[in-house]
Amino acid sequence: MGGSIKVKKECMNNCKVANMLTVNKGLAEKQMIRVSTLPSRKVVTLVNLCQDKNIQLSCNDISPYDMAVMDAFYTLYKSGYQTFSLQTVIRVMSGNMDQDITAQKIARLKESVEKLRLILITIDCTNELRARKLIEKNETAKYRSYFLPVSSVEIQSGNQTVVEGYRLLELPALYAYAERIKQMISVPIELLASTGGFLPDTDENIVLKRYLLKRIARMKKEKATVYSRRIRYEWYDRKTQREKGMFAELGYREEDFASRSSWLNKRAKVHKAVKQILDAFRQAGYIAGYSETREGNAITGVEILLGETTEKW
Repeated sequence: MGGSIKVKKECMNNCKVANMLTVNKGLAEKQMIRVSTLPSRKVVTLVNLCQDKNIQLSCNDISPYDMAVMDAFYTLYKSGYQTFSLQTVIRVMSGNMDQDITAQKIARLKESVEKLRLILITIDCTNELRARKLIEKNETAKYRSYFLPVSSVEIQSGNQTVVEGYRLLELPALYAYAERIKQMISVPIELLASTGGFLPDTDENIVLKRYLLKRIARMKKEKATVYSRRIRYEWYDRKTQREKGMFAELGYREEDFASRSSWLNKRAKVHKAVKQILDAFRQAGYIAGYSETREGNAITGVEILLGETTEKW
């Protein structure tokens, strides 16, 4: 089934609104969220999530896994497809178009899609687009749609088996907005697939490697300084009084673990996976290398060495 779909580039939403959604709880219970999209100009974009009365969102509302699902749907849409099976979405998320799909993976994906399709999102970006000179001073800009506007379909696969799938009805508002402000990132799908010989494509690892790939793609695009090439695992922002860093962005929180030792064990496992993914990217020629960053004996993150990488990327 993977062979019937051709995808060359993976697309990832890199706008501040998308990044904000996965680190805030209870978003659907708030009237409006203010996102500082252009801090230097004190420009704020307003976002509202409204849940369907027939569902209850999880405590995390929109998870990093959910955003990986959204990116996969958008990737397929930009590759010329509007209807695709659950198996195809999972393959695009990992980058491996030939992987075997388990019932557990399908159930996890379906749960995510069924949640996302019942959430309304409104993005009022009038002030931002005026500041970016994308609209005139007398114009307004507001994007609104279901978070993932899809309908359920049945698809006949290559071996004549009928499987579940979805049809994307329109470009999701979050992605129409990100396109407008040019904050979508795309990378060759081979980069995601390159990790296959280094670690298994569990849901957790898929989210982690997509996060790292997006961070590195941004470094390359912005010609990162030494400081901005560092991926910090944890740090506290006194200004906003919030925990930040990779762990917070991916939903890893010490309070969710039974003990300090179990938390430290999880940190070590995630760091090991980070190194395996970066080893794959180095072997593929996407990065020149990386090093661990430390405070005393504690590993605090990694620093990416961009250097001279292959022209392929």
